[in-house]
Amino acid sequence: GVMIVPVERNSNYLSANFVTAANGADSIIALLSPLKKQLVWLKLDNAGITDESLSLIGDFPSLRKLQLSNTAITDKGLSKLQSLPELQSLNLVGTGVTAKGLQVLQQSKSLRSLYLYKSQVKKEDYAGIKKMFPKVDVDSGNYVVPTFITDTTVVTGKK
Repeated sequence: GVMIVPVERNSNYLSANFVTAANGADSIIALLSPLKKQLVWLKLDNAGITDESLSLIGDFPSLRKLQLSNTAITDKGLSKLQSLPELQSLNLVGTGVTAKGLQVLQQSKSLRSLYLYKSQVKKEDYAGIKKMFPKVDVDSGNYVVPTFITDTTVVTGKK
């Protein structure tokens, strides 16, 4: 249920995608340890991982992109990610993470993107998060897309 591929041709860097590893993902992550220096992208969306896995993930020094959407991750596990010097993008969509828990990542110098939609971060917390992470693009998922007259056609049943 895990697919590991090079991130580009003629590169030693790898991406691991837990495509169908929904159950037992915590134990599978330990198998990635021999690749920890090469792993730059770890996609764990919808995988059955918990805060325990973040202890192992925190030992992947080259990791730049970490996707944890719709997992059982909470504030408790976030402190394990402080040790990732290259982490640029962190997806916490649909997790149990709160604004208070994000404080442990405040010292991350490489973080550029933080995805928090449908997490436990409250709407009123976003202003404080932007102050905590002034150089980070914080995505709350609350998009407002304008509708143009040319985008919409109303069809009625009458002629």
